[in-house]
Amino acid sequence: MPRGRLAYIDVYNTRLRCCHGHSVRYGGGVGGISIPLNKAVAQWDKANRADLTLVNHYHQYRYFGNIICNGSMIGYNAYALSIKADYEPPCQNFFLINKTKGLTVSSPILFS
Repeated sequence: MPRGRLAYIDVYNTRLRCCHGHSVRYGGGVGGISIPLNKAVAQWDKANRADLTLVNHYHQYRYFGNIICNGSMIGYNAYALSIKADYEPPCQNFFLINKTKGLTVSSPILFS
């Protein structure tokens, strides 16, 4: 268990940063969650760089190249509505890391 808000895991030659993401503030702006997440990752990288950041808090599947936001297995609910998330069906993120190439696949697994 990490002692702080961020956990780092090295998989092959890829450094993963894992966080819940609740400390990243998002007020429903035009750019969506990408702008505050990119700003947060840029700041975190100054102290401890990671190749890929995994975030769970926003209940939306998003892939921004160096950031993956996990979807929500329970789907769109009152919480998703309260944070002004786009509607999406229940999903879980799936990704693969290649030993030499790093992240090669990122895809939602959709549930019905």
